[in-house]
Amino acid sequence: MLEVTSQLTFLGLTFVAGFLGALMGIGGGIIIVPALTIIFGVPIKEAIAISIVTVVATSISGGSSYVEQRITNIRLAIFLETSTTIGAFIGAMLVLIVTGNYLYVVFALLAFYLAVSQILSVKREVKRTESNDFMNITQDRVSRYLNLRGDYFDAAINHKVEYLVKNSILGWIVSFFAGLGSGLLGVGGGVFKVSIMNIFMNVPLKVAVATSKFMIGVTAATSAVLYFVAG
Repeated sequence: MLEVTSQLTFLGLTFVAGFLGALMGIGGGIIIVPALTIIFGVPIKEAIAISIVTVVATSISGGSSYVEQRITNIRLAIFLETSTTIGAFIGAMLVLIVTGNYLYVVFALLAFYLAVSQILSVKREVKRTESNDFMNITQDRVSRYLNLRGDYFDAAINHKVEYLVKNSILGWIVSFFAGLGSGLLGVGGGVFKVSIMNIFMNVPLKVAVATSKFMIGVTAATSAVLYFVAG
């Protein structure tokens, strides 16, 4: 009976992780890893490996709907993912040699960062979207060359939102650390990616969430391959 209860509890947690992942552009690993370690007593390194596989699945299911709605900025996703994938590979290698206690500390700091950044982003986003403030910046050369600008229809305010992308190189560099966090902590890296795009690169929050969701499956799959090879 206890085993059945545990399975139902885990099923419920994965549902919540998937729902929040689709809503916030994260992979859900920020929920799955602590749940496995605290509630089910799974060693953190094993929990990270399990989470990585789950993140791939949630990305495929959640990311496709955003693409259909034309919210995802695919050009931007491909540009940032070239850096993120390298970071994910290195992070997955590091987790094999880093002790579990250090991983607990890093994960706690990550959870705190997520909470603060999301609260600040939502408050700022409402004003910027309503005033269509995302065009009042200067594109950098990389953004212009790769045509990273975009637009989407926001049903909540019933009009099209256009935006320009800035700080492309900074975003590319910081995305490396998003990938590093993904491989090291078993998350999709969406925790960082959404903030990078929204705060540093002038990407609307809805687009950042959609683009992050598109990216995290690739990032997590990179880490998953290394975990599989390492056994």
